[in-house]
Amino acid sequence: MKKTAVRAAAVVAAALFASTATACSSSGSSTHHKGDTAEHVKAAADSASPSSSMSAGMKDAAATIMTSKVPGLGEILVDSKGHTLYMFAKDTTDKSMCTGACAKAWPPAIVTAKPKAGTMSPSPSMSASMSASASASASMSASPSPSSSAMVKESLLGTVKRSDGTLQATYDKHPLYYFAEDKKAGEALGQGSTAFGAKWYVLDAQGKRVTAMPMKSASPSSTGTPTMKSSSSGSSGSQY
Repeated sequence: MKKTAVRAAAVVAAALFASTATACSSSGSSTHHKGDTAEHVKAAADSASPSSSMSAGMKDAAATIMTSKVPGLGEILVDSKGHTLYMFAKDTTDKSMCTGACAKAWPPAIVTAKPKAGTMSPSPSMSASMSASASASASMSASPSPSSSAMVKESLLGTVKRSDGTLQATYDKHPLYYFAEDKKAGEALGQGSTAFGAKWYVLDAQGKRVTAMPMKSASPSSTGTPTMKSSSSGSSGSQY
């Protein structure tokens, strides 16, 4: 009887010990896994390319390239939302030299396939007056078609593969970029800037760099972030 009681107590003690050990092991494993997951997420975020993260929301916009008239610059290349596109003078034929910090300030025009040519986009000032006018549709239909020299040429459109594997839109073999300080359609604050070792310019429909400066625009700085010119009255000039 006594032996049976002792044996039963030993079995219970062994079972309790096994249960506690399993729980501890499970808890330790779970904590370690949690830490691993957090480290993996951080590592993935740290290794993300600036070009892919900055341009994710612009991918579809650059799928169609068109022209828009900007005062002082004429008809220049823009995406389907009217955002200005630039070329980098440091790029070699079909190769982007803008990565890392450069790609954060000048996000590449990322696409998933060769972009298509669109029709001319109205200038921001024209769009505003047309939307405010009751006869907008009539004036649009009455407006003359753009000349062939101001229209995007399908034959000049292409793509180049970036170092992170993404595709960047090109025009006449120039990789195309946005400028992070351009917040809306019609802005070209990066025009003429010197940044990351070379100049940045907008392009016309012939694929030629435009060296003129936009009206009431910012004056380019060496960092690629232009400073506003002051008007004669001493106040800062408006962007557009």
